[in-house]
Amino acid sequence: MSTKQTLSYSSVCSRCLATKSGVERSILGIPYGKSHQLIRYLYNTAEEPRLAKFSKGRLMIYEEINGRACGHDFVKTGFCRYRAGSVGCGQFGGSAKVWIRKELILGVFRAFEKIRDDKLAAVSCQLIEREFPLETPQAANGRNLINKSEEQTERDRRMLLFADLLGLVRDRQDWVAVLDYGKNGFQGDPPLLNDPAALSERLRSDNPNLRRKAASILARDPSTSGELIGEMLGSGDEEVVKITGESVFLNKRFGLFGALLRSQTLDEYRRKSMRAYTREEFEILISMNDPSVDTACLDAISKGDRFELLGKALEVANRDPSDVAFKAIHRLLRGPDPFFENEDRDLDKMWAETETLHVSTAALRESMMMDIEGNRGERSKYDFVSAIKSMGATRDVSQWSFLRDGYLKAINGGIGEWWLASMAKAMHELDGPATEAFLIEEIKGGEFRRLSAAFSAMGLISSRVFEEPLKAFVANPPGLPPKGSNPPKYYFFGDGYGSRFLKYALHRCHGVPLWRLVKNTEGKFVIEKPRATSW
Repeated sequence: MSTKQTLSYSSVCSRCLATKSGVERSILGIPYGKSHQLIRYLYNTAEEPRLAKFSKGRLMIYEEINGRACGHDFVKTGFCRYRAGSVGCGQFGGSAKVWIRKELILGVFRAFEKIRDDKLAAVSCQLIEREFPLETPQAANGRNLINKSEEQTERDRRMLLFADLLGLVRDRQDWVAVLDYGKNGFQGDPPLLNDPAALSERLRSDNPNLRRKAASILARDPSTSGELIGEMLGSGDEEVVKITGESVFLNKRFGLFGALLRSQTLDEYRRKSMRAYTREEFEILISMNDPSVDTACLDAISKGDRFELLGKALEVANRDPSDVAFKAIHRLLRGPDPFFENEDRDLDKMWAETETLHVSTAALRESMMMDIEGNRGERSKYDFVSAIKSMGATRDVSQWSFLRDGYLKAINGGIGEWWLASMAKAMHELDGPATEAFLIEEIKGGEFRRLSAAFSAMGLISSRVFEEPLKAFVANPPGLPPKGSNPPKYYFFGDGYGSRFLKYALHRCHGVPLWRLVKNTEGKFVIEKPRATSW
């Protein structure tokens, strides 16, 4: 085990916001090397929009306001620790408090950039030091930041309010009003916030910071009219549109989702968030009859595997027939892709398009075993799945035992579920009844790998013979496996890793893959379900 450690960290001055990065090295916890770099003139950081750079470095602004250089009071924020080839990154205790204080100091600097009144700026800094002194690192580290007291929560609220007010300052009169409010202990109605017309006017300011702050306040205020929010989303101002869109989505202002979706593209996080919406929320969105909203809902319903909302997807398809609607319904019918989560592939199509090789059975067997054993330091001549499919295409029942033994060996060798399911699919093509009996017996055990492989195989084969055994497994799963420490419930239920394979099998073995989207005699799209006898 390595006794050496390297700690790299970033820190920020709680007065002038200069930043410093540092590196500390130690052996057995004893420091032996330290270095740091002070960044004196930082113009653009994560909390400052690209269009809102300071005209001068932060240290120079501090010196202009206070008439002296900053003595610096650095507080460590983020870090990365390197030891024995591993890396761990995080935040130092109290870094959240530093962030709020940074907002306050930035508010003063921005107001000074606009108004150039060093006396008001100095009074603002004094007010910050008096009302919101920064905790010592020892106090911050010794306090649970999650379970904050009411007093601490109120203090944070006043700090953020003061930062908002400083961000709205346009002239000396505004600044004086904000300082008077602070000197009065932040009691009563705050200035500048309760006048929507004045806030709207700030949205048209030449100063990007002023537009950004006004947009932030208006967007999160539930009393702001939908008409104004719509104007903000359509303003063309990149920062205003982004801030407004985030607030509309977070607060689920569904009536504005159409404007939101036309103003920007949802990122992956928000698209995934929509997949967890309730039925009632999807019903509200789809009832709006907005093509942009319909497209977002179809994406969320299909990729979230919300099969219970198939009827809502049909409603959209009948109202506005489109490839988007048809693909979403097809995605719901074919079921989830438990093997390629980041690619969401059509597994039936993958299998159908896999090349069938026209070579001897002996060549196929040799190629497959080379991949299963994986210990010869060379690649097989043929693609693994192609060789498997080709073996099944021979319809030579005598090869079934070879494939079964290879399947079990591949499980022990750690081969992934898609390749195992492909082997079982080929077995089924050689001898369907024998494969079905084998897989049903497999899910009576409790070993995780054999269960996940069997569920994957059942899903790809999609035989209704598996439906009742799968239901029996769900109702009464096996107990502890012979060599395992956790029962199947741990892996295959709830959010367990193997739950995706079980859900895949349950969906596919109910007969859903054979359902088809068709038009009835009235010209309406419906789902056609084959009779059980045709399965």
